[in-house]
Amino acid sequence: MIEAAGEWVQLSVKDDGQGIARELLPRLFQPFVQGEQTLDRAQGGLGLGSCFTLRLPSADAPARRVELATVAAASRVRRLLVVDDEDDTRESLRALLALEGHEVATAAAGSTGLSQMESFEPQAALIDIGLPGMDGYELARRIRARWKDVALIAVTGYGQREDRERALAAGFDAHLTKPFSYEELMRTLAGIERRAAA
Repeated sequence: MIEAAGEWVQLSVKDDGQGIARELLPRLFQPFVQGEQTLDRAQGGLGLGSCFTLRLPSADAPARRVELATVAAASRVRRLLVVDDEDDTRESLRALLALEGHEVATAAAGSTGLSQMESFEPQAALIDIGLPGMDGYELARRIRARWKDVALIAVTGYGQREDRERALAAGFDAHLTKPFSYEELMRTLAGIERRAAA
């Protein structure tokens, strides 16, 4: 629940499980009180109720510049390959890109990334640097040796200047430090495409 009160905005999150039986209400705030349980205790829990409240000062929404290049880039559908060994990272990026209308293939390692390059023929590949076995730098070098026109973007937690320089030297067109926004990714892709067309 979100409430505005003068100069403050309050966000409260309460448990919305199976509910509380009327006969338990008098003992609600006693520790370890639970409703009737089956032998396997499938409902689990400790019987400790909770409500978390976050109170923040209210502020006007910041003015956002809408960049036409970003809008145009975001509206263009692309074939994208995501190579990342972290399941959650790979899947969340795939889901976001697919939700935005892109065709997306994924790989969890450099070797499968090369196979996907062959079969999927992406326009761009988003490659994590810290891959097991063949790291992202080596994968970029191998891709660049065979596919000259594909846009390669390093997506990594390493964000120092020397990391960027090493990525560019390995054949990447750009370097994005995690976490990055969808808009930032689209701006980066649009920039690569503009440079390739010039």
